[in-house]
Amino acid sequence: MVQEHDLPTGGEAPDRDVQGAHGDHPVSCRSQPDPRERTSPQPWTEARIAEWKATGERPTVAVWTAAQLADFLDYVRDDTLYPLWWMLAALGLRRGEVAGLRWADVDLHERQLSVVRQRTTAGYEVHEGPPKSKASRRELALDKHTVRVLRQHRERQQERRTRRLGTGMVCHSSGYVFTGPGGLPLHPGYLTQRLRLLISRAGLPPIRLHDLRHGAASPAQSAAVDIKTVQHQLGHSNIRLTVDVYTTVLPPAARKAAEATATYLIAAGKPGAEIKRQIELTRDTDHQDETAKTTPRQEPDSNRMKACRQRKVKQRRKATRCRTYRTAKPN
Repeated sequence: MVQEHDLPTGGEAPDRDVQGAHGDHPVSCRSQPDPRERTSPQPWTEARIAEWKATGERPTVAVWTAAQLADFLDYVRDDTLYPLWWMLAALGLRRGEVAGLRWADVDLHERQLSVVRQRTTAGYEVHEGPPKSKASRRELALDKHTVRVLRQHRERQQERRTRRLGTGMVCHSSGYVFTGPGGLPLHPGYLTQRLRLLISRAGLPPIRLHDLRHGAASPAQSAAVDIKTVQHQLGHSNIRLTVDVYTTVLPPAARKAAEATATYLIAAGKPGAEIKRQIELTRDTDHQDETAKTTPRQEPDSNRMKACRQRKVKQRRKATRCRTYRTAKPN
């Protein structure tokens, strides 16, 4: 279970001794890929997990399957930052966007969230400013579950602040959605470290924090959300980036597509085969009809013998009636 005391003091810089990218193999530490390279995300299949455990090699950009993501969210359900992990996974927010989110930008009544700032890092120094592009400044609709999660988070945040003030401890009213115990906004680097720790404890294959953003696009695509909406949700200025880099076909969706394709091809072949069968059947029927017309009808021998006997019986009865009439006629 995740404990609240794992949270750092608000605004505290992350530990510099923590290894670079979480999820490195326990035996061999691989160099991280060039961040400038854009690679399509690869899902953590059973085969890839087995290879990673055996060799330490992992995809450049890896995403969880829907089941793996559900396992993670279930594991961190009691974590103080559960709403943050949920929003990263469901909405595809960037690390800086969720770190810079303020309650003034969240309308729980109208179920809407405004992305208007981000908190980024240069080394260990935090800089706050506008989103990275014009398309990144966006309005996002919130589902009912997300609204409920944020309401509960705000209530706990207020209760924690009341307790600290009641004991004479300092607690800032910073207005940020995600803060440390002292009320200050969390350092963005801490979110990366925290996710690494939680993934390790949950026993799941490693992903980067940004891979949660990658993973948010694919479930939306599998849920039949149109790609233009996914582009807006992620804040991309170019839809090609959304299609080529941020979406991937997860195994269940791939299997469903394969089954649908096979079913279509089988169904497409059935009408042709049925028509061919009907044509052959019609040809056979026509041939039989022609044969019946040209061949004289012949009754079986048993039928002819029966008809002959019946004619003889009728003839004898007629002869008997004639003799009876002549005998009875007066002279």
